[in-house]
Amino acid sequence: MRFLITADTHFGFMINGKVSDHVFNTFEKVIIEAISKNVDYIIIAGDIYNRSKPRSTIKDRANILFEKILSNDMGLILIPGNHDKGDIEHNLDYFFLPNADKFHIINSAEILRFDKIQLFCIPYTKDWPEMNKFDLPTVIIAHHTFHGAVFGPQKYRFTKKRDNAIKVKCVENLKLVISGHIHTTQKLKHEIPVIYTGSLERMSFAEIYDTKGYLILDNLDYEFNEIIPEISMQVIEIDGYKLETKEIIKKIEKQLTDKDRILVRIINRSLKPMEYRAIRSGFDKIIKIIPNNNRILRKLYRNNISGN
Repeated sequence: MRFLITADTHFGFMINGKVSDHVFNTFEKVIIEAISKNVDYIIIAGDIYNRSKPRSTIKDRANILFEKILSNDMGLILIPGNHDKGDIEHNLDYFFLPNADKFHIINSAEILRFDKIQLFCIPYTKDWPEMNKFDLPTVIIAHHTFHGAVFGPQKYRFTKKRDNAIKVKCVENLKLVISGHIHTTQKLKHEIPVIYTGSLERMSFAEIYDTKGYLILDNLDYEFNEIIPEISMQVIEIDGYKLETKEIIKKIEKQLTDKDRILVRIINRSLKPMEYRAIRSGFDKIIKIIPNNNRILRKLYRNNISGN
C-alpha cells in the first residue's frame, strides 16, 4: 500500500489581495506525480484550506482536484488542521463516484486499517490522545506541534511549555509519526521517529530557503520527494546609513525583480514612521518594507511581519 502524504495546502491563500493560483497548480502537479508513482491514497495532513470557512469558489476549485484524485482510482484522506478549525463538510457529489468508499474526512481521531498497516489519523487538537498499544503496525498521521520541531531562518525550536509540543513515547506497534503544521520538512529524534512533510508552497518569508516536497509511505518505508514551488520570493537588504529617503527608494528600485513577493529590509538607518510610510507609498503592495527597529515595526505592521 502506497500513500502520498502532504500537508498545509492552504487552498485560498492570498497574495497581494488575490487568491493564489500557485497552491492549486502545485497540488495538481503532485496528483500527476502520484498517478505516475502508482499511489493508492493521497493524504493531506491538515490546513487543507487557508481559512476555516473558505468561499464556495475556493471549495469548488479544491473539489475539482479532489475529484481528479478519486477518478484516477486513488483514495483521498483529509485531516483538518488548525486553519480548518473544526469539521470539514462532506461534498455529496463524491458519494456518486464508484470509489467513494476510498474518500475519508477525519473529523475526529480515527484508525483506518489496511493490509499490512493501519493509520491513526489525528486532526489538530490540544488534547493529544493517550495510547497504550496497537494490535497492528501503526503510523500516526497528525497535524500538531512536536517537541524539537524547527521553523524559520532563526531556527526557532518548539520546546517550551507554551508551544504545547508533544514528546512521542514508545507504544507497542507504533512505528512512525508523520505530521503537518510546521511548514519545514524535517525528521525529529523522539522514541518513535517524527517526520514533518512540510508544505508544498512557501507561505511566508520564513520559508524562503526551505526545500519543498511530499512524502511517499510504502507500508513502513518512507521517502521524501522534492517538488519545485511556484511562489517566488526575493529579500532585498538596503544599507540606509546616511541616506535620504529618496536615495533609499532608488536603491530599492535598482534591485527589484518580477518575483511574486518581495521583502525589503532596511538596516543601519533609524527612520521615523513617516519616512517608512513615504518609502512604502512608492511601491506596489507586493513589497514589504521591514525596518530593523522593533518599536517602529510594531507600529507599522501591528506585529504581522511574517509576510502571510
